[in-house]
Amino acid sequence: IQTTANLDMTNCVFANNKANQKGAHVFVDVANSASVKKSTFRSAEGTFLQITNTVNVTIEDTTFNGTYTSTPSISKNQALHILAATNVVVNRSTFFNFSNSSCGGAIYIFTDSSSLGNQSTRVSIDLTNFTMNNAKDGLSLIHISEPTRLLSISYAVFCLKK
Repeated sequence: IQTTANLDMTNCVFANNKANQKGAHVFVDVANSASVKKSTFRSAEGTFLQITNTVNVTIEDTTFNGTYTSTPSISKNQALHILAATNVVVNRSTFFNFSNSSCGGAIYIFTDSSSLGNQSTRVSIDLTNFTMNNAKDGLSLIHISEPTRLLSISYAVFCLKK
């Protein structure tokens, strides 16, 4: 799915799909809002959800179940790949079994503040579970590009593999 309109997705299932190295299963570009609720993304190769140039991003009650490999070879294999968003909210969701050859095994957020009119990105992750995620270089769970962002993580469970 590729759209430049606002996205409102509820009770959807994406299973056993494949996106190439620069692709995503759902791609949203230049929208006011992107909302994914009560949905499931599983057993796929490539990024599940890529959102760019979008003001508000909300992920709720959604499960991302990736395909883990011990030697990741895909540079974009995250559950969420978010570029240039102002507000990112993730609530009551699960990120399981993602691997990436670079950074951000589960969530990758990058914003050049100039692309948002010098606004900072606000990220909130609540009541969310991260299990068996891996990245070859950098942080394996969550990558946020700028340290000046406001970040809130509460009641999240992080299960790391041995």
